[in-house]
Amino acid sequence: MKIQVLIMCIVAIVLLIISCTGCDPHGNEPDLLYEPVILTYDTDVILSYRWVKETTSEDPEYMAFDAYQGYTDTDFTLVVYGDEELQEQSMGVILLEPEVSAVCMIGEFTYVLKISSTESGVITLSLKNKEEGIAMYFAPILHHHHN
Repeated sequence: MKIQVLIMCIVAIVLLIISCTGCDPHGNEPDLLYEPVILTYDTDVILSYRWVKETTSEDPEYMAFDAYQGYTDTDFTLVVYGDEELQEQSMGVILLEPEVSAVCMIGEFTYVLKISSTESGVITLSLKNKEEGIAMYFAPILHHHHN
């Protein structure tokens, strides 16, 4: 009888240890608070900022753009700046197909557009070149212009 009680205690302790191993404070459910908030289709976000590329040692070239409302709610005209004095300009467009794709075209390049925000509200816009798989990241600077 004592052996059965001892075995049951050992089994209970082993199960208790197994069930707590690898526990994290948030439980086993994915914590939605840490998932980025996708803002790609939020037109106010697209229009409210000047987007400035985060330069890196591999890609030090300056780029920024302002978006303006196009003819429909899902297209935007871009004025793209190639220098910090905002003199060197080219044009581009953003086309949003709701919940299907968001595309940005600048010059002869086509990018997949994504805008996301962290839990603390840090907003990032990324443009990923489909062919090369290279991404550029842009930070928002509050910018007021006519829509």
